[in-house]
Amino acid sequence: MSNRRELILNTARRLFWERGYDGVSMRDIAKELDFSVGNVTYYFKKKEDLMEASVLEQSKSYHLPATPASLAELNHLFWYICQGILERLYYFHHYDQMGQISRRVHELQQAFTKDLYLTLTGAFENLQESGDMEQDFYPGQNEYFVQGVMTAMTYGLPQSLRLDEDGRDEAMEFMMCIWSLVYPRLTEKGRNTFHTKIYKKKAQKDSSSAVKADGGGYAAQL
Repeated sequence: MSNRRELILNTARRLFWERGYDGVSMRDIAKELDFSVGNVTYYFKKKEDLMEASVLEQSKSYHLPATPASLAELNHLFWYICQGILERLYYFHHYDQMGQISRRVHELQQAFTKDLYLTLTGAFENLQESGDMEQDFYPGQNEYFVQGVMTAMTYGLPQSLRLDEDGRDEAMEFMMCIWSLVYPRLTEKGRNTFHTKIYKKKAQKDSSSAVKADGGGYAAQL
């Protein structure tokens, strides 16, 4: 990939995030880079092509980890997804729109949704077998639960996240939101594991407690 082409892609992602997809034109991107419009359209004929390349090329190396078999591995999966979303907020803030504009982006979304659904379903089944998660109270509960978690990941949480806003730890906020959905379904055994291996508290000088975990908020790997 040429340096100029990469500059165009990175600038487009930033402007899509800052101004919204509809608020950015090819001329805006060229002006931001001090390029002529022709220099931009040489690589991407129209904005739709630029958006598609921005999403697809950034997603090439993004693959879900193996299906978790423990709460620690589930935490790692959540952390991995969190980092992927934070790196692609421009995309998740326009998730439906970009999928409607580009057939290839839509196909990417469908494939990832399927992979994530199977990974989460398998993870929760593994945790039920290990006694860390409660069994279903009614037929299909696990399926609906997975759908709820995925909806929060794809729509709810990305819409609430703002990078570098008010000094908030966005990764911590994401992890707390996702675990708040999962925690009520944990057994006593699972909750003990959660508190001892994932959610760590350390006393502060003022005798109050504060959440601490490796890598800022929650442990990226345990």
